[in-house]
Amino acid sequence: EVFDKVLALELGADDYMVKPFDPKELLARVKAVTRRYSPEVKNINDVDEGHVIKFIQSRAEEGYSPSTYSKDMAALNKIFNTEVTKSDCDVANRSYKTIENNRELKPHHEKINFDNYKSEISMIQATGIRRSSLETITKDSFKYDTNGTPTHICVTEKGGRYREAEIRESYREEIREIVEKAGNERVFEHIPNRLPTHRFRQEYAEKLYEEKLEKIENTEDREQYRGYDREILREVSENLGHNREDVIVYHYLYVR
Repeated sequence: EVFDKVLALELGADDYMVKPFDPKELLARVKAVTRRYSPEVKNINDVDEGHVIKFIQSRAEEGYSPSTYSKDMAALNKIFNTEVTKSDCDVANRSYKTIENNRELKPHHEKINFDNYKSEISMIQATGIRRSSLETITKDSFKYDTNGTPTHICVTEKGGRYREAEIRESYREEIREIVEKAGNERVFEHIPNRLPTHRFRQEYAEKLYEEKLEKIENTEDREQYRGYDREILREVSENLGHNREDVIVYHYLYVR
């Protein structure tokens, strides 16, 4: 039915097919989605486990449920003959009761020397930017105030969606230095898959919420959602590219 198709697409699906379908059409649609998410892939035979991992991580970062990205992963493994697991993607079976554990550092994160990625970590903590966008930003990806200090980061994410995120005030001078150091080149060349970007995005959401809440003089008459200020939740959600209050509460702030 048209209603089902529209609903699925509005809920975040990249495409929708009904049974029965022609395998050739399915393959063509998979190729189209692959071009959107990994433009560097020119031939579907070039898709490897790294691309699958990157896609599943992005789905988790966007707040999709474990059941959703598990189905995605199973389908991609079958199509591309890969054997990617959730542990490979640094995602897990999450529930509202276990989110805290999944935001904590895991044993395999110890293999990364965080000192080598201080600028990358600061950028995520300052902007909440996703891993996929982190590798694409240049000096032109920012909005600046009259003093030349970056105030917002602007990125076009997968599917062509534009997102503008506020840079936390305490980080703006540091971000300015990082961007100026890169000159006309991309700010970051490569972000390792093992860098726990989920954790730093969660910190961005948490701190941004607290900073905005501190600026409110009287919170008594403000609308609440699950114990949080609803208007601020919406602002934080928009900055993270979700536009869903429940995702921010349960996947970012619930761990406090």
